[in-house]
Amino acid sequence: MVLALRASRLEENGDFIGELALLEETARISAQHSSPALWRGLLLLRAGYVDEAIAVLEQAKEMDPLAGINNGYLAIAYLSLGRYAKAEETARKAHSQGWDSALFILVYDLAARGEHKRAVAIWDELIALGAPEENARQMATARVLLLNPGNRESVRALRDNGMAFGAEFSIAIDRFDLVFDLAEQVQKKNPEDRRQQWWLRSAWLPSTLAMRENPRFFAIAEDLGLVRLWEARGYPQGCKRVSAANGDRLDCPGVSQ
Repeated sequence: MVLALRASRLEENGDFIGELALLEETARISAQHSSPALWRGLLLLRAGYVDEAIAVLEQAKEMDPLAGINNGYLAIAYLSLGRYAKAEETARKAHSQGWDSALFILVYDLAARGEHKRAVAIWDELIALGAPEENARQMATARVLLLNPGNRESVRALRDNGMAFGAEFSIAIDRFDLVFDLAEQVQKKNPEDRRQQWWLRSAWLPSTLAMRENPRFFAIAEDLGLVRLWEARGYPQGCKRVSAANGDRLDCPGVSQ
């Protein structure tokens, strides 16, 4: 576990290359525990190496199938490859084990793909039903947006409330500018706060192609240290770096929506 803590510090300093190497070593010497494999798989997922992430996260799930977080991140990885049925099955499993993040992302992705009624059906069935009463107004606002992403009043209410459901709700309403705004705010904080960039786990969905091809995304990735990892290890499958008038960006023609 000492190596895993060292790996976290490396990421705080923008050294994803060193972090990945340390996590690989941690997983090798801690073969009886799923956490090192989970951390490694999550880093691969956040960096865009989705195929590799799935292999590692499946290993973590096999080691501890009762851990909701293991199933949850595996569901997000499946979703990133467009394996929608498998993603929903695994996200539901994670939800039954007490880890809901994958289910939220699944719902946001459904809305982004135009499946608004399906998104709301899952929202009502599994998310809103168990929400605290004091969150009723936020839940109602989110539900309106899942059905009608263009509702300006609801977008404003959600934004003014600090994006109550996190930056990833922007996926559902096609407002990636809100993701970037929040990400840039995090970057201005102390280095230990920069690991709050959890939205990167959903940056590789088919529905978020426009987000990762935006120059603002590349600038954030460069500041975090991800671009150094890509330059050293290779860019995510189907993507390459291109220059544009408003800044370098990713071009991912090999990734279908």
